[in-house]
Amino acid sequence: MYHLKCASYMDVKNRMCWECGKVLRGRTDQKFCNGTCRNAYHNRKNSYNNNLIRHINYTLRHNRKVLDELVPADKNTVIVSRDELIARGFNFKYHTHTQKDANNKMYLFCYEIGILTTASGKVRIVRTADIRQTIPIPLVSRKKRKDKPSD
Repeated sequence: MYHLKCASYMDVKNRMCWECGKVLRGRTDQKFCNGTCRNAYHNRKNSYNNNLIRHINYTLRHNRKVLDELVPADKNTVIVSRDELIARGFNFKYHTHTQKDANNKMYLFCYEIGILTTASGKVRIVRTADIRQTIPIPLVSRKKRKDKPSD
């Protein structure tokens, strides 16, 4: 019994914090010496994914801002040159979704504002009245519970 306690103590003594390398004392399944080290480890571990998502969201917001500035509030459609969008920093690789029109032409959307590149190199920008018109949201119907007849 004494030998097992010593072996267990040795394992506990040799455990190190995954972030700072300090010797851990306490629970045998402990991986970090404190909450600061735990947070620092996970923040560092996830930093690439977080930065990637942050970059994508920034680009999507910037694209929407460019399109929003080009479509006047009193109009829903405007045609501009592709060069003008590029000059304003629009990135054609980033969009939120695509949608085909009645003529089977593919629009790229940044949220509620869509673009269609024409054969002449111009870009048609359209603003939908409501974002819910561009993204179908399924309605969930709930069946009413029938009360059991009392005996």
